Amino acid sequence: MLRLTLALCLGFAALNGSHAPLTWEQLPGSADYVSAGGDGSVWIIGENGSPFKWNESNYAWEQVSGTGRELAVGADGTVWLINDENKIYRRRGNAWQQMPGDARDISAGADGSVWIVGNNESIYKWNDDGHAWSKVSGSGRQIAVAPDGMPWLINAKEEIFKWRGNNWQQMPGSARSIAAGGEGSVWIIGENKSPFRWNEGSFSWTQVNGEGLQIAVDSSGHPWLVNDKHEIYRARDL
Repeated sequence: MLRLTLALCLGFAALNGSHAPLTWEQLPGSADYVSAGGDGSVWIIGENGSPFKWNESNYAWEQVSGTGRELAVGADGTVWLINDENKIYRRRGNAWQQMPGDARDISAGADGSVWIVGNNESIYKWNDDGHAWSKVSGSGRQIAVAPDGMPWLINAKEEIFKWRGNNWQQMPGSARSIAAGGEGSVWIIGENKSPFRWNEGSFSWTQVNGEGLQIAVDSSGHPWLVNDKHEIYRARDL
């Protein structure tokens, strides 16, 4: 397949400061969900529910056994998966190990931590020593874990919160999808389907060009998007 590099200039605007337009490259295949790990790997859930891992050398997605609707990739490349029944699995070699509990969303941080949003919208952190989920205060719909292990959360009202160690701090804006990169950046998809990057210095979100429904950020800070046509894009520059 020819590599298609697109400069998507859809409603570019900066909420604070300016950001040069990103060059978005369309990748082969289609997906319902994309996730990136701290080890540099990127995975998707295809439209058929199958997981795939990106192979840059072959410029192709390699299918892996199993089915699911969401996944998260840990710092060491370990993949966690939620299936259509909200059951949680962790990949061990070439097999999937069912884990305790149920979840509607999952995220893994570059520090090795794994967090979920349970079926009841409660927040939990994985305790590997106890082989159990430890409940944390708060509730939400989607979660993303920064490299320092601090999660970000979107609630039912699409409000954004950041965990400060013992409480949740509400952040500016609203979002429908959120992701944290292995190098420390945090990105969202806003209500208008536009991607935004968090600017800690101005304590605000900077909008960039492009459009999607769901976002992931790889270990080098490049965002990946799945749009409403299930097409997959990644940013080639920042």
